[in-house]
Amino acid sequence: MPTGKNYFIFALVNLGFIAQIALMMYYTSATNIKDNWNEYRCNPAYWIYSDSISSDFNYCVQNSQVNMMGVLMQPMSYMISSLSSFAESSSNDVNNARGMISNIRDFLSNIIPNIFGVFLNLIIEFQKMIIAVKDMFAKLIGVITTLMYMLDGFTKMLISGAGVVGAALKFTSCFHPDTKVETKDGSVFAMKDLPLGAELTDGSKIISVMKLDNPNKDVFYKINGGVNGEAIYVTGEHFIHDNIKNKFVKVKNYPNAVITDINPQWLSCLITSKQRIPIGEHIFWDWEDDELTK
Repeated sequence: MPTGKNYFIFALVNLGFIAQIALMMYYTSATNIKDNWNEYRCNPAYWIYSDSISSDFNYCVQNSQVNMMGVLMQPMSYMISSLSSFAESSSNDVNNARGMISNIRDFLSNIIPNIFGVFLNLIIEFQKMIIAVKDMFAKLIGVITTLMYMLDGFTKMLISGAGVVGAALKFTSCFHPDTKVETKDGSVFAMKDLPLGAELTDGSKIISVMKLDNPNKDVFYKINGGVNGEAIYVTGEHFIHDNIKNKFVKVKNYPNAVITDINPQWLSCLITSKQRIPIGEHIFWDWEDDELTK
């Protein structure tokens, strides 16, 4: 029958087996923990396997600070990220606005020259039209002016006696060739014999002494009061100064003129510097009576 010693030995053997199994498990776990030490080094329960507890402690403290700093800095990082996103968005908006302004500028730079070109072409066409109208009016004025000068020249030709018609009219406005005329020095000449350049009593000088045919056989009018009391014989179309009316009238309309039947073959007349012919008590107009016959 087993004794107490036998039980004691049995117990020791079992304890030995248990210790051996425990040691085997310990070494197996220690090897696994050593191989993956980075996962277990910050767990105090495994520090019994640590080769340097102080080093592992410092490492774990630093790691925990790094992890905590990430968490602590997360709001700041978020704020910085938000500001960065806002700045980027603002920059994009500014760039978009600048792009829009650039597009508007390009559009205006392309369309404004075209608009100005259209207006410039319109102005040029209006200028051409104005120049053409102005040229047309200038030509029209030139034609009208030419016609006016031609008409004026023709009228003056007729009035001055240029040509057959004017000469025929002028022939009716003259004196008898023997009409006496007194010069400023007191000399008396028949009108036909007056010297050129002689000065008459009113200071006018004789420019021309004319001898004219009498194709119309106009008769003379007699006016008393000539030089030395002699009568003056002159045609009815000549002009004499009427002292009562204070103007020049035709001899045929002069109240003191008396028509005669004297009808000479030729006539005499003068052209003077003052267009006046003083004879005795009377003053006659000279040959150039255009301004009186207008």
